[in-house]
Amino acid sequence: MESMRATHQNWSNFAMKVNQKAKRWLAKRLYKNNKLSPAYLPSDEFQRLQQMYPPRTNYKYDFNSRFSRAADRASSVINIAQRYDVQPSNMLEVGCGDGLLSKLLSDNGFPTIGIDAKDWRGKDSQGIRFEQVNIDESTSVLSSYSPFSIAFSYNTFEHIPNPENAISNIMELLQQGGLLYLSFGPLYNSPWGMHVYRMLHMPYVQFLFSPKTIEDKLKKTQIDDLGQNLDELQYLNRYSLEQYDALFQETELYTVEQYKKNSTQSVLDELIAHRRVLSTHGLSYEELTTTSLEVVLRKK
Repeated sequence: MESMRATHQNWSNFAMKVNQKAKRWLAKRLYKNNKLSPAYLPSDEFQRLQQMYPPRTNYKYDFNSRFSRAADRASSVINIAQRYDVQPSNMLEVGCGDGLLSKLLSDNGFPTIGIDAKDWRGKDSQGIRFEQVNIDESTSVLSSYSPFSIAFSYNTFEHIPNPENAISNIMELLQQGGLLYLSFGPLYNSPWGMHVYRMLHMPYVQFLFSPKTIEDKLKKTQIDDLGQNLDELQYLNRYSLEQYDALFQETELYTVEQYKKNSTQSVLDELIAHRRVLSTHGLSYEELTTTSLEVVLRKK
């Protein structure tokens, strides 16, 4: 009996894998950068889809969640320093948000200054070295702190208006051989790329419904983001994966030590079900399923 159950389970697992591969093959065939006029679902479809998906609440902002996230990221930064043989002696966090990561690193012997376009720091991190800076604009205020051995940034680069300028400015602040480590997402063309999943629950809402429908729906709800109620959505540069591919190439300023694309297979059903709408937006399968990027650049 146990042998029969095991055999049945093995066949079930095999069938699931085959089904997943078939869906992936079909989705890749359906999305090949079609150049069509964008189409959208009718607005009366919104409520049906909204009810199909639960709110995504896995990214939390209570203190324990924020501290745990900061501790994981601090460990990653130090591991990156060790892997690429750079001393984490004077570091820069771009887009420091609540400031907890900069504080955690500084309190444990790794001096770090945090910068952000706005001051989002909580009361538990007011004591960190902090400057309010738009990294893609002037960085003269940071010259007294540089050169930095490592600059790092989490979930920020999709919000920076001019990533090219940002990278150029950061490179000027790094010591020779210094590192820039970036980890960010969700990318705009990915399932949750509009950053509104707490209010609008379905994946690819930015392509399934017209801008006017989305605007009307958001007017009827409180914008919940960054652990607080906001008056407006966070700015998104809407860069495509193709643009990031072009950006993260070796230049006279830096070498590319790592360029990792993280993707999801959890939306294959949606890609197939809504193919008549999604396929009109000129996006490839890779664009639609690549959720985040991890990048390591080294200054020459």
